[in-house]
Amino acid sequence: MPGKPTPSLRAATPADVARVITEVHKLTESMKQGLRRRRGYEDLLALQKRFHLSALSSEKRVAKNTILHPDRVLLREGPLVKSCRSKDVRYTFFLFNDILVYASTRFGKYNVHQRLPLATLRLVDVPERGLMARRNVTAENTRQHMEYT
Repeated sequence: MPGKPTPSLRAATPADVARVITEVHKLTESMKQGLRRRRGYEDLLALQKRFHLSALSSEKRVAKNTILHPDRVLLREGPLVKSCRSKDVRYTFFLFNDILVYASTRFGKYNVHQRLPLATLRLVDVPERGLMARRNVTAENTRQHMEYT
């Protein structure tokens, strides 16, 4: 059965093999990076489900409570006490690579109080009061000022 003639194969040189191995390593690293981004986004999606997003909520509230962004990474999550004018209030803070979010819990879901871009924040140590050291976080270009323990 006549077919196309096969091109002549030449023996691979060590330089050819090295080039192929380098390309395989680049491809492997690219795939690993894609998997890490995907896992990070899935973790963010799982966290998003813990926030209050009701179909009856206003668009503004939904936008405020949405934390999903393809480049966003959660660095830390935990309770902190925010010193307000009349009393101290306990919130859950979420530190991402680009924003700081603090939220209260209502009906088992988080309700965002503020989303503050990290680029607008300053951290200032405050002299100790009693047994607890406190820090101030000030958001520039806003009146937002937090003191937390």
